[in-house]
Amino acid sequence: MSRKLSIALAQLNWLVGDIEGNTERMLQTLHEQQKAGADLVMFSELALSGYPPEDLLYRDDFYQRCEAQLDRLQAATQQTAVLVGHPWREEGNLYNALSLFADGKLLGVISNSNYPTTAYLMRNAISLPVMIPVWWS
Repeated sequence: MSRKLSIALAQLNWLVGDIEGNTERMLQTLHEQQKAGADLVMFSELALSGYPPEDLLYRDDFYQRCEAQLDRLQAATQQTAVLVGHPWREEGNLYNALSLFADGKLLGVISNSNYPTTAYLMRNAISLPVMIPVWWS
């Protein structure tokens, strides 16, 4: 028996630093795509924070706001999974990360350190990647 996987790609106009507003746009898109029958909604790199986050990466309250909104996204994934790009801080290291949420759970976080070579991205703020295998069916 075969089953089709319906994936929605959501490239929206994210605003840098508007974490709550960006989350609202994601939740609205997720709701629309749930109605359309999507199994997975994929959001772009740093969709949560907007791109590029620049010096926001060094503010503690920035990560607290990101974590709170990631919790909201996670809770909304009972019917449709979400893949979302966001900044991530772990053990003092900063990452450009991608999280997969499904069934109200975090299935995994994959980190990336490959930023474009432009000065305003503060390339030295990004650490080596950590790879976490994720299984989703």
